[in-house]
Amino acid sequence: MRDTCDILNLGKTKYRHTISFLEEEGFSFSGKKSAPEIDADLLMSVVDDAIDQVSGSAKSGSHLEGGTFDQLFRGIDEVQTSEERIRSALYRCRPGPVEPDTDDLVSCRLCGERHAALTKHLSAVHRFSREDYELAFPDAAVESKQYRERKRAGGLRSVQAAGKGA
Repeated sequence: MRDTCDILNLGKTKYRHTISFLEEEGFSFSGKKSAPEIDADLLMSVVDDAIDQVSGSAKSGSHLEGGTFDQLFRGIDEVQTSEERIRSALYRCRPGPVEPDTDDLVSCRLCGERHAALTKHLSAVHRFSREDYELAFPDAAVESKQYRERKRAGGLRSVQAAGKGA
């Protein structure tokens, strides 16, 4: 049986390696001048959440046994999978300026392509979910202003039509 502290350190070590890797690739953290900038605290929260869940069950003893031990490994695997998805998308990101978003188009931070809404593009081209994209780029828009307005207006029209039919 491995000591709980050793297992928890796996998560922390994984995080440190990820940050080092990203810095070597030219990504910046919290104010350093290079592009693109990533919020290191946000990235670490992915690891921290799982470590907190795990340490909650680990406080009663120095070793985890049975189902709890399996649950710990499952938690660490989920963190690594999440981190690796973000890391792989960031690795494919082309450094350099991205065209500014307009009212009718937003730029994909991973490749620079411009779309009214990025959800299908992220899934089809980058195999990346909207949630992972928003985690990796918290300040990035996923839908253009016009797209959001059309979607909102379309929703209102369908509600109004349903009301008239009643």
